[in-house]
Amino acid sequence: SDWSSDVCSSDLASGNKQGQLDVTYSGVWDKWNGGGKILANVNWSGIEGTITLKMKFNETILQVEAAGAASSVSGNNVTLTFPATAECPMMVGLHLDGAAKQVEEVRLDSYDYSVN
Repeated sequence: SDWSSDVCSSDLASGNKQGQLDVTYSGVWDKWNGGGKILANVNWSGIEGTITLKMKFNETILQVEAAGAASSVSGNNVTLTFPATAECPMMVGLHLDGAAKQVEEVRLDSYDYSVN
């Protein structure tokens, strides 16, 4: 049989993807004078290996809290790397600067993931 018909061309183009991963933006977690924290939940299934998740927000992120994941932040972009065996769903807290927009206006613009 022709195996290629079973694979989406978009999957081939974007690298190794398997299973399913969803990021749910949960909104404001906490606010304080000069900043705040927003919350996202990451849920996955049918994945084996190491997941690299890239999220892009409409504001600068200062710091990330995610148990079981290595994280890096560059401006609006957050990258999490974690094993598929990590506790699922994963709660991700993101700290914002007071110079940013109102915490309520922050949103998750996009996300993508790959598996190694």
